[in-house]
Amino acid sequence: MSLEHRTQSLRQGARGALRDVARIRETLRPQIKALAADDGFRLRYQNKMLAMILERVLRHTGASMGHIQSLDPQSGRLLIQVQKGFSTAFLQFFQTVEAGHGACGIALQTARRQVVPDILASGLFTNGPSLEILLDANVRAVQSTPLIGESGKVIGVLSTHYRRPREIDIEELRIVDYFARAAADVLDLIATR
Repeated sequence: MSLEHRTQSLRQGARGALRDVARIRETLRPQIKALAADDGFRLRYQNKMLAMILERVLRHTGASMGHIQSLDPQSGRLLIQVQKGFSTAFLQFFQTVEAGHGACGIALQTARRQVVPDILASGLFTNGPSLEILLDANVRAVQSTPLIGESGKVIGVLSTHYRRPREIDIEELRIVDYFARAAADVLDLIATR
């Protein structure tokens, strides 16, 4: 078979595949539209995707615990959507976080990542009730990265927590940024139904 004949055959195959994809899209469009209108489905989808993102960021950074929060537009507070590794006491204390409180609240307020290599050496947590909760949860270091939506505004925060004091290197932060973009995309997708 000549090169020209193979090229023509590949082009015909590609055109046929594109037609098949277009037919499938048209068939699925009403089903997708119905699912998108279902609040319960959207919430399950969001939580499943965020849990997968959190699992991967923990695995790739070596963090022991973490959570992804979304911004509640009415209250202006962060709400934990998914978490891994925390006690009930931690989750109750940090279930909602106001701007400016803790690493995640400062990330929300400033739209900048907060890295705390040692919570005992940081003025952010000293002499406050959050320090005791963090120590009880075996947290000694934390980073909180704002999730920036398509609007350019903070729509959530991704935080990773470590059992020992540690500096977080630039490569780890790149990994966090990759997964933060994915989490922001999920939150944007759900919010813009």
